[in-house]
Amino acid sequence: MAALGAAAIAAVGGAGLGWRLAPGSTDIPTRLVLATVPTGPPVYVLPACAIAPQPAFRPLPPTPADSGTPPAQQTAGRVPPGFAPVRAVRCTDSWDTGAFTVTSSQTSTAADLQAVLAALKPPLIPEPAGPVLACPAIGVVPPAIALVDAQGTAVRVDLPRDLCGLYADASLRTLDTAHWTVTATTKAPLPS
Repeated sequence: MAALGAAAIAAVGGAGLGWRLAPGSTDIPTRLVLATVPTGPPVYVLPACAIAPQPAFRPLPPTPADSGTPPAQQTAGRVPPGFAPVRAVRCTDSWDTGAFTVTSSQTSTAADLQAVLAALKPPLIPEPAGPVLACPAIGVVPPAIALVDAQGTAVRVDLPRDLCGLYADASLRTLDTAHWTVTATTKAPLPS
């Protein structure tokens, strides 16, 4: 039973039924599968962090052809074909008593951009070979990431996820290998 790790019975994000294994467990047969990646249309944003309770980017202003509603800020899409980023922007947040802090950072070296792009590729992750899955009832708020091309066009991207909808550990570790330079820090009161 120790192989089950910290699993909860409640499923998160519409995940199916099955077991979530502790790393390195061999008690239950597993198979390697690719983590899931966003398949929706690209989400274009301004490459500047928004002041929000979760990491987000400022939306593009609506055009006359739009319905006037900017894209949802907590969604991310796929990288458009042929998109050639020259830098990546990351928005993170932290909370303290009565306020939250939004930090904007960026990276633009070839090696660091390669690390960011590698983090977006779906890694192989272990999943149970059987039909039963219990997902942990937790939420993880990763940084918001946008890729920016030479023309200044920015697209928000998302990291690969496992069957439970949690971000793939390998992708988070790869993203952390990039060297990020803080470009802005903004403190705002918590919404009441």
